Amino acid sequence: MITKDQLLKKFTEFNEEAKEIFDLSFKDGLVNRKLKYSWSKDDGVLRSELKGPNDESIKAFCNDLRKFIQGNDSLKIEKLQSFYQSQLVEENEKKMFGKEMSQIDKSLQQHSSLAINSKVYTNKEILEIFLYGKVSHRTDGTKEEYNRIQNTPIHLSFKDAFITVLQSYLILISNLVYINSEVIKKLQ
Repeated sequence: MITKDQLLKKFTEFNEEAKEIFDLSFKDGLVNRKLKYSWSKDDGVLRSELKGPNDESIKAFCNDLRKFIQGNDSLKIEKLQSFYQSQLVEENEKKMFGKEMSQIDKSLQQHSSLAINSKVYTNKEILEIFLYGKVSHRTDGTKEEYNRIQNTPIHLSFKDAFITVLQSYLILISNLVYINSEVIKKLQ
């Protein structure tokens, strides 16, 4: 059974760590984000341009995001589940938390509109390919998959989809901070 002190400590710790992610420049790059393709009949070249968060801000965001999504971290978002099942949390906050978790799960399992050789990628696959194949610690399978995607003319579409997933996590964390704060207020 989770005690009031444990719950308050967990939600306070989560909220304090989340503040760091909101201070990063990644969110500023989302404001005028745009993906543009153009093709010239004259030279037959497909050109693409992506405006949005730069690579440095994406990397900084991912480094902070990892503590909320990796299994071995005490701040992993899914580890809040047991705290939200506590009798100390009111039904309204339990429902809000459940809704947020359902939305991110649904978003991650959703197929993107991006395919290579008839392989259609889910948002979760895109997240993992970019996160573990490019941005964070590179693993063999995802590194090769990232390199394959990088060598296609639709690479920037994949990068844009990756940024969209990161933005979904930013929104999720913001909403969880709000719900956690509501619980904290009611318990103090």
